[in-house]
Amino acid sequence: MFHLWMILSGLLLFLLLAIYYRYHKIKDVKVLQSEGISHVKNLRSMLCLLQKHRGLSSTYIKGQPDVVTQIDGIQTELNRLMADVLRTNSSIMSNSLWVSVNEHWQRLSHNYKHHSVENNVLQHNTMIQNLLYLIDDVAISHGLARLKLSNIDNIRLLWREWLSAIESMGQARAMGAVILAEGTCSIMSRNRMMYLHEKIIETTNIAWRGIAVTDEQKRQVNRLIACIKIEIINASQTQSMSLASSEYFELCSAVIDSYYQRFDDSIAQL
Repeated sequence: MFHLWMILSGLLLFLLLAIYYRYHKIKDVKVLQSEGISHVKNLRSMLCLLQKHRGLSSTYIKGQPDVVTQIDGIQTELNRLMADVLRTNSSIMSNSLWVSVNEHWQRLSHNYKHHSVENNVLQHNTMIQNLLYLIDDVAISHGLARLKLSNIDNIRLLWREWLSAIESMGQARAMGAVILAEGTCSIMSRNRMMYLHEKIIETTNIAWRGIAVTDEQKRQVNRLIACIKIEIINASQTQSMSLASSEYFELCSAVIDSYYQRFDDSIAQL
């Protein structure tokens, strides 16, 4: 009887320890994922601001000094956000992608006025691509890929394909705004816009295959695609571009902001 009691006590203790371990393991995973969601939100905000900085700084270089106040505001907000990232995620300091983005931003934010438009756009593109890699890295390391949403086939599509589609629009916003600010378009710039035009179509179609979108979200992108084709690519062939650079920038921003809102709404459901 005593031995039976010992065996049962041992089994009960083992069961309690197993439950305790599993409970804390699940709790630790949830805490890790919650932290990851918070980090991704901050990095996504950085991404949006860097994309705006790319477009506005490029139009500034092209001769529109009136945007400098907006640029200064973006730089202040970006510096605040980057400090917040470090405050809430000290381990990110050892991530080579973060180091690259941080150091690149510190140089570019002080020196963009002395770059050519082409170099300024290239510098931003490189930095933004590293930030996209960083977002994926942070999301994976915090277990976000294990989470599921009913209207998304694979959650990684959200911060990979969806953000890539937004970045295609962001590049087209920057390049198109510069072309319209100048009022003329070289063959090289036209070819670049044709490439970005196709890139938006490609990246959004990929995102749409795995993420449920509304008809309005599709119409927004299709309007932007049509605008690029008619107002920039076709109009540049006869040098008859009439759309204001600021108006085009705002049009692109409205579509991009709408797609960021969809990203934010999905992240909020995790």
